[in-house]
This record gives sequence, structure tokens and C-alpha cells, in this order.
Amino acid sequence: MPDAWWREAILLTVGYVGLKSVDTALEMVQGLAALPRHDETALAAAELAATAFMELESQNAVVKAAVVERLLALLTDPHLAAAPLLRLLGGDALGRLGDPRPGVCTPEPALCPVAAGPFLMGEGKDSVTIREPFAIARYPVTNAQFQLFVADGGYRAKWRHCWTEAGWQEKQQRGWTGPRRYRTGFDHPNQPVTGVSWYEAVAFCAWAAEATGEKVRLPTEAEWEKGARGTDGRTFPWGDAEPNEKLCNFDPNVGQTTPVGRYSPQGDSPYGCADMAGNVWDWTADWFQPYPGNSKP
Repeated sequence: MPDAWWREAILLTVGYVGLKSVDTALEMVQGLAALPRHDETALAAAELAATAFMELESQNAVVKAAVVERLLALLTDPHLAAAPLLRLLGGDALGRLGDPRPGVCTPEPALCPVAAGPFLMGEGKDSVTIREPFAIARYPVTNAQFQLFVADGGYRAKWRHCWTEAGWQEKQQRGWTGPRRYRTGFDHPNQPVTGVSWYEAVAFCAWAAEATGEKVRLPTEAEWEKGARGTDGRTFPWGDAEPNEKLCNFDPNVGQTTPVGRYSPQGDSPYGCADMAGNVWDWTADWFQPYPGNSKP
């Protein structure tokens, strides 16, 4: 099933059948999604089912829900062994169908509470105290979430109050109207947004605060590191083990960002934050300030 030749043959077959009978083609899609296995072959079949369903351009909510449910069950199983590229294809398909995980495609982030108190920060493991408890997003901001800001006119005058003065001037001078797209493979809905400046990240947070009615801002450097590291001075979010393809986007063969939460839970931080190592760089509130930054929210 993972073989590229068979993949194309199956997609063409489903598409051909769909020209004569969409119902029959949808039955084929359901059969692929319901393959009675729970392994790499099952994930390949579920990804095929998702791709075939989208190529049929069907609006059948029942079949779509079944495919999404199957993909999600397979992709979130930490014990399922599957090649990184196959997981990437499955995650991308889930994003295009509509990733239902809380905090992925909605303006409201899924939050991980972080307690106040000291932690060990930096390579020198200096003791730094976070004075107030806070919550940090479980996932990086996704393309789907940032697109809500763009679609709501986030780059237009109606939301100018969300931008810093310097940020608005920079936007005007550079003609920004949304994230910069460098090449394909980075723009699926459930992938982390890329190609945005610090100014745009700040404006997005201010917009999200108004859109959700919650306090939303970039974390300070200290808050980000505590959320990623916990209190025990570990080297990486998951501990001290060296990065590998099961813990973070570390495999050079992937060649692009992966859907958020792809390495959960094994790659998560002690507070449950995903993708705090690998995948993308994150902006913090005080990146202009000397290390380690202000630990007070």
C-alpha cells in the first residue's frame, strides 16, 4: 500500500469509478479507511482514503467524519510504527480535511498551565523565578489560525490598533498582506505558520485576544523556556536523550515542517507542550532584551 505506484493506481481507480457512481466510489473510500489493521499499512490506506475523498470533491459528511476519525486515531497512537514521510502525508491529509484537535484550527488555543516559581534556565542552568502562573499554547500557531487573522482584515486599517507603530510602518513599507510563502510544503492548515515577523506575531496575539476575549500575548523568553523545559534542568523538552525521528522534526528526509503535535506525547514538554524543539523557531515577547529576559509577565 505505501508503494507510490499502487497509490496512484488506487487513486485513479477511485476517481474513474466516481465518474460513473459517486456512491460506489465513496464505498471504496470507506473500505480503505476501515482496513481492519492498526499498523503502517492501515495508515497508508487511511491517507489514501482521505486523498481519494478530497479528489472526489464530495460533500458527504458521514464519510468525511469516518475518514477523519480513522486518520486521527492512527496518527495520535504513539505505539504505531510508521515511516516519517507516511506520517507526514497522513497529517497533511488530516489538515486539509479539517483537523478536529482542540487548538489546531480554531482561534482558541489549547492551553497548558505552568505554575509560578523557580526553574533552571539556559545552558548554565541559572535559577530564574517566574513570579506569576501562566498558560502557554500546547501547539505553535498554525497556518489555519493565522489565516483567520488575515481573513478578518488583520493587515488592514481596521486592526491597526493591534500593531505596534514600528510594526505598522514596516508592514506598509514592505507591502505585507500575509505570511511570506517561500515554497510548497509549508502551507497546510495544521502546520505551524512560517514567514511571519515578530511584528506580525505581536499583532496576531492582540487580534486573538479580542477575538477570543482572553489575554493573549507572546511569552517572555523565560516563560517559553520554562514551558519547554520544566523545572528539572533537562536539556530537551522530553528529557536528556538526543533528538531523533520519534521525538521531533529531526529527520532531514522530511524536508518540511510537520503538522503540529506530530511527535506527541513522546516529544512533549513536562507541561504537555508540543513542538518546543525542532520544526520551527518561535518568537518571544522580549527577544530584543538581554538574555535571560524579564521573567515577570
